[in-house]
Amino acid sequence: MHSIQLTLHASESNPKFRRSWMFPRAIRKIYPWKLAQICQILNQMALNNWSQDIQNEFSRLLTAGNLKGQNDIRDPKSGGARTYISQLESIGLLYRNKKELFFTLAGKSLIDFETPLKVLQHQLLNYQYPSTYSNGRNVRIDPDIRIKPFVFVLKLLKHASIKYLTVDEITFCVVYGHNSGCEDLIIGKVLDFRKGNSSRSDLLNFIDNPLEDLSTPKATQKDNAKKLLVEAINVANTFKNYLISSSLAYEEAGTKNIIISEEFTDVIDDSILNINNFIPYTPGFDEKFTRAYGSWNKKKDTTTNSERKKLNKGEAIISSQFFEYIGNVLITESAEDFISKMTKDFGFNRDLVLDVITPLIPKSLTFFESKYLELSKGGVATARDFELATAELFRTRLGIDATHTGSIHKKGVGGYSDIILSNESLGECAIADTKASSYYTLPSTDYAKMISNYIPNYKQLGLASDHTLGFILYVAGGLGGEIQSKLLTLYKESGFPASAINAKTLIEVAQIRDLKKDHIWEKLKTNKVLKTSDFH
Repeated sequence: MHSIQLTLHASESNPKFRRSWMFPRAIRKIYPWKLAQICQILNQMALNNWSQDIQNEFSRLLTAGNLKGQNDIRDPKSGGARTYISQLESIGLLYRNKKELFFTLAGKSLIDFETPLKVLQHQLLNYQYPSTYSNGRNVRIDPDIRIKPFVFVLKLLKHASIKYLTVDEITFCVVYGHNSGCEDLIIGKVLDFRKGNSSRSDLLNFIDNPLEDLSTPKATQKDNAKKLLVEAINVANTFKNYLISSSLAYEEAGTKNIIISEEFTDVIDDSILNINNFIPYTPGFDEKFTRAYGSWNKKKDTTTNSERKKLNKGEAIISSQFFEYIGNVLITESAEDFISKMTKDFGFNRDLVLDVITPLIPKSLTFFESKYLELSKGGVATARDFELATAELFRTRLGIDATHTGSIHKKGVGGYSDIILSNESLGECAIADTKASSYYTLPSTDYAKMISNYIPNYKQLGLASDHTLGFILYVAGGLGGEIQSKLLTLYKESGFPASAINAKTLIEVAQIRDLKKDHIWEKLKTNKVLKTSDFH
């Protein structure tokens, strides 16, 4: 069934409104840990008195947390802080009540370490025009544009004739994505763009009426079509950064192609089914809309604007720095590297640092999730970091001894797998190989390496020479092709159980409470592509 073309024609549009998408870009890459860090800083401000002095203090704390460029805020009426507030409000983390600011349920969940990646994904999958943001004075997107931009693009990525999009191609969505009925028009433009092997310099040729289609309320007669197109491309690039930050899609290693993340198919498909279900928006009722949008895991936000738990300035700095740290590093229970940094670089007392971070450590893995998924699909550029992170995940979160062996040089022919796992209680070890690939199929070369190198050579490492080999495991960003049948063939030929698990599943398993090491070990022997449900 073909969608109906329902774009806004020049004769129908109002020059006072923008006819294309727009997104705030104070924070260009909205990783969950970064949003949580900013919310944590903001949570320490006097939000009932959003004065210029408070805004300037907020900007200074952002700078101290490496979230904002060095800026002395020489302008006493600097609007820098307001751009961050606008961005948090646009994705449903904050709302306004007169001159006061309050966190939505989604914003509170980020601060409280509650499944941050799921929060961000939910907010983007429900991001819509019209909204409080799209009706803003400096945005003014045409109110007749009714679309969920992230769901719309994800639906395109699932289309058999599209499969991937570049920033240049997303520009067609930015300009012509006025509602879900514009799908065929945009698919046609993308395919025509590809057919001619076109580049960015040709993009303007595919815009029907450049001065009208690219027009914005701020455009002047001096603005030519090329200048307006650059702005549309910048919006497309911001959109890409948002989407990748949520792990719903990723940039294919070695290309500029944006591809859907298959491991999130369920949540994406559900959103596509609801692509035309919008939160009602009425100008002047902005608080009602934003609270509904930000209620993320509940049908309605019925909370009262109660007093927030406040930290002193030192505690706030420690907490903010910790958000960044756990967003990029898989920490152990002690987090000694972070404690050392806080005491040596900032001069904080060790006991104070421990008091602040100890309640946060148990949930810290939820913030590393998006980073781990990014490493798992980065190809050669992230392969070694993915190996190290996977070994650390087994060791510190699953309680299974893991030694990184991928960098150990072997004399003579052959080599070693990336990781050796050990289980002393069972007297067994396992060979684990990681692949920073979004679509790993266990190709014949890797199959041959396992049979002729990794299995015969593992005992030479001396790590588990007195252990029997329990199983073979592949860990990758994504799994596909005929990997299931290849695992069974590998089992039959080698005599050892062979399984595979994707990065998302592994990190979800690491967050299941009270899993026993031996239980996990036995589940890894099941000769299949493993799912989270297999471990419950």
